[in-house]
Amino acid sequence: MKLLELIISREGKVKMVYEGPKELSITPKFTPFRVSDKGFDLQKKLKTRFKTLLNDYKSWINSQSKLSLYPDTDIKEFDTFSKLAIDKIFAWYEFILQQLNNSDWEQEIIEYTTFVAESFGQIPDQKGDILFLEEVIDEVIDLVYENLDIPDYKKEGIIYILNAQVDNTEITKSYHELVATFRNWIEALPFKLEFLRIDKKEYAFNELAINKLPFFNKYTNDTYFRLKTKTEMLSQLTENTFAILGNIDLEQLRNDKAFNEPDHVNLQLSEHTSKLKITKLTKQIGDGEIAYIDAIIACLEVVETHITKNKEILLSNNHSGDSNLQESESLKAKVEQTFSFMLNVDPRKHKVILQEDDYNNLVNSVTAYFENGLEIPEDIKPIKTINTNKGNVIWAFKDLFKELQPSSKLPVILFELITTCFTEYRSSPVSNLQKFPRPDYYDDLIKNTY
Repeated sequence: MKLLELIISREGKVKMVYEGPKELSITPKFTPFRVSDKGFDLQKKLKTRFKTLLNDYKSWINSQSKLSLYPDTDIKEFDTFSKLAIDKIFAWYEFILQQLNNSDWEQEIIEYTTFVAESFGQIPDQKGDILFLEEVIDEVIDLVYENLDIPDYKKEGIIYILNAQVDNTEITKSYHELVATFRNWIEALPFKLEFLRIDKKEYAFNELAINKLPFFNKYTNDTYFRLKTKTEMLSQLTENTFAILGNIDLEQLRNDKAFNEPDHVNLQLSEHTSKLKITKLTKQIGDGEIAYIDAIIACLEVVETHITKNKEILLSNNHSGDSNLQESESLKAKVEQTFSFMLNVDPRKHKVILQEDDYNNLVNSVTAYFENGLEIPEDIKPIKTINTNKGNVIWAFKDLFKELQPSSKLPVILFELITTCFTEYRSSPVSNLQKFPRPDYYDDLIKNTY
């Protein structure tokens, strides 16, 4: 029934999620309700019935030496509760009657019911329930049930709304359905297939189960958020599934190390799709979940077919990538070795030639120069202080170049790289650097680095 589905979701927001903490208070929030002429007529008509009830309430209050959870509270503070409870019955019932012909009657009754229920405060009776709340609701339900002018479908909806304030069975059931639905979806997605790069942390239950649009109750002046219905949540999960699958980048997979063993990757894909097919065949999921299950199965089968068809290419790409990485690591190691003497003390200046940070800077800049096809990197950080003869620096660059490119002549750009790396060489003409003699102690300086 559409009406009841709506009410369950509305109640979900009232009972399951509330914005801001509720303070426990001995004093109830309500003041006596104003009852209209119609309400007074009802009181007169039911005078005997509710006079007896009023006396019952008073007798119960007077019979208590203390209230549960509030042993230090004087019972006389609650003398007015009985009359206020009776007033609520008529105010509540009268409001319901006034809303019956409105198009949004169920929403109005839900909001007002929340308002009245909260107005009882949090005073517990001897059972731990809110004092008089359940008793008052039962009386309002009886009045609604006995009223022959209320259509049956509205009567059913109103009684459900009222009962939901003291019985969370249906709401709790709806909540656990959402939890189970979310869990099924999480288990169906291929998070364990790391090469697909699907981040499980991006998907939290609260984000998917709670409607993000706040709902303002004009009677309580509070803001609430409602739980989605199962249908709404399944629609969101299916939409998310399509978005996740649509972001799988087959081109990016080429360079993933997982594809060093494409057969193992295909086995993982096959295991996941087979698991989903078994889940579907054994009816471990509902009809609403089939759409995203089918989409995941179809998508993973496409990826599996792609890997099978391009197995050799994927293997080649990854081996090539490993080779390139090894070459890069080897190049950097040679650069580090060439300039490692700069971490020592210069025997003539009696100072460490380069600080460690500057040394690392130099190694990275020179490595990038060779990796970029002898182009000077744009992000070089110039070194301001170097404590050694300029010739030692120049000949270290020249020796490194001859080792890495033995058949090539020393290019002008190599010397431009030197002036770029060291601030104090900026004013030196490249032609002077090219002709700089080999220092007589250069060989002794570097002999311990090889």
